[in-house]
Amino acid sequence: MNRIRHPFYLLPYTRSHHSSEGITELLAEVEAAIARGKPILFQGATEGRYFCSGFDLATLALLPEKELRRAFADFFRLGRVVFTAPVPVAVLAKGHAIGIGATLLLAADQALIAARAKLRFPETMLGLGLFADMAGVIGHRSTGRLAERMLMQAEPLTGMQAVTCGLADSLAEDSPGHPEDLFTGIAPGPSRLAWAQAKLLCRADVLHVPIEHQLDSFFVHWETSLAADMS
Repeated sequence: MNRIRHPFYLLPYTRSHHSSEGITELLAEVEAAIARGKPILFQGATEGRYFCSGFDLATLALLPEKELRRAFADFFRLGRVVFTAPVPVAVLAKGHAIGIGATLLLAADQALIAARAKLRFPETMLGLGLFADMAGVIGHRSTGRLAERMLMQAEPLTGMQAVTCGLADSLAEDSPGHPEDLFTGIAPGPSRLAWAQAKLLCRADVLHVPIEHQLDSFFVHWETSLAADMS
């Protein structure tokens, strides 16, 4: 992590899939960044096909239920911490943003994605349950009807489509040459505190379904999906 040379926290992705430990580590990095009070930039560590494609489901399936539940709880907390962070958060996705990657992009204050990259939540096509938080961040940026298309039908959007419908702010191809310039227009004005308060007020009621309730619902589908795979 580069915390010295830039006036922001650079959180580079070095892998497309996340383990349960990886999510916990990333959550800790984000919380540490917020504690330092600097803007956060999520950016792919290398040029590639994926920005982030989410959990490695095959690995998760081997975990005891207690560990599995903790992994998904950390996923919830990560999305919520990014969504309500009192510091500006930007995502620069030059590859596909799937699952966790899509959540980070939608939760950010400034979301940039490559024109041909895909933004998608594939859970329904995998026979898995969905989370109310997913619908919440989509509806916050766009509409409830678009949330239905993306979640109920697992419909992917290209980066160009995501920008057109408001799920992303601009294309990665149009990003400024210096990453710190991404934050120029996010928090204008002399008071960062006033900006953070306004952000919290605007987002206070978006992610309101308790995490435990969402986990209970999800694990019903998780167990059904595993049983179908084993039959």
